[in-house]
Amino acid sequence: MRPLLIPCVIAVALAAFLLDSGVRGTPGAFWTFIAAAAGILVWTGWLYASRRERGEELRLEVAIRTPHWMQTLAQGALLVWWGTFVDMVHLWAPMILAQLLLAVAVEGLFAWTRRGRYAIGLGVVPVIFSVNLFLWFTGPWFFFQFAMVVLVYAGKEFIRWQLDGRSRHIFNPSALALSVASVALILTGSTEITLGIEIAQSQFIPPQMFLVIFLAAIPAQLLFGVAMMTLPAVLTILGFGLIYQSVTGIYFFYDAYIPVSVFLGLHLLFTDPATSPRSDGGRIMFGLIYGTGVVASAAMLDAIGAPNFYDKLLPVPILNILAPRLDRAANFLGEKVPVLIGRLQNPGGARRRVATVAVWATTFTAMSFAGGVGDNHPGQYYPFWRGACEAGNDRACNYSGVMLQNLC
Repeated sequence: MRPLLIPCVIAVALAAFLLDSGVRGTPGAFWTFIAAAAGILVWTGWLYASRRERGEELRLEVAIRTPHWMQTLAQGALLVWWGTFVDMVHLWAPMILAQLLLAVAVEGLFAWTRRGRYAIGLGVVPVIFSVNLFLWFTGPWFFFQFAMVVLVYAGKEFIRWQLDGRSRHIFNPSALALSVASVALILTGSTEITLGIEIAQSQFIPPQMFLVIFLAAIPAQLLFGVAMMTLPAVLTILGFGLIYQSVTGIYFFYDAYIPVSVFLGLHLLFTDPATSPRSDGGRIMFGLIYGTGVVASAAMLDAIGAPNFYDKLLPVPILNILAPRLDRAANFLGEKVPVLIGRLQNPGGARRRVATVAVWATTFTAMSFAGGVGDNHPGQYYPFWRGACEAGNDRACNYSGVMLQNLC
């Protein structure tokens, strides 16, 4: 039963956070850490007693998988770059550590309870990093942050289907928790209990953030071919933004053709290889639908008066459900149009992945020089919106008022 020392140590480590004055001074955080430590110890004690009574041993294995360490490096680099220029990221770093500890304990206890074996590795790191790149619950509501971590692993453990003869989790783990939290916040009008808006806005602050995201994602794109999803999604959003701007004279996403937080989601949120289509044709459709879903979500959020930073979070679980169907649709179309789509259904290997990344790199470079992405965009500045308002655009008047209020 030595493996159960891990959750015990984690419970002690979480309890040690109670020594921090910030945690002690925030009742929501204080009781969250107490509940987490106590819950882990109770679960561990029950598991120890039940397994010992049946004479069953628990196994612990170490499994360092390539997707996990690669995503850890990519997301870790982004957090470091973001935190270099935004102080609130430094202040939040201990809470990310606490979530990592909780994630290891919850994942391990689920695995030992249901299968008697836990393969520990780096898998928890990109999941928790992903959650914290988009949404933080703070102050008296911090317990929802830990609740998202539990939901991540409950969803991964219990919401599954048989695919290609194997049991697989249906949803991108971090996206499921983020989407559930987003829907709850939208329905209750409680965005103010999070720093979601501040996160999205602060990701504009670091210089060359678009370039850093682009570079951080390249290794995974080369290894797993996920650029086949990112590229059509980017072009869908950019294309809509250009059409909208040409018709209305203003920008759909206000401060960019593609906001930094959306660009981040396009690279490191919806592109999880485990919950996306396997075929390149399916991945292209996956990207097109995600891009359309982001635009539709932003329009819906605008219509109901909700913050639009949720736009990149809401479509992902729906797409995860569609993933196998998109593969089947791509196979069907491949039979009908073998010259174009049929070739995409055949394994392309490393050569196709490299070619796709090369096309995406060329596209990104062209977008950067043309002002499609980058640090300076007219929509970031008040005079543009004031001018559009004076020209009679009601949406510009509303946004210029918001900008003026924020500036003052």
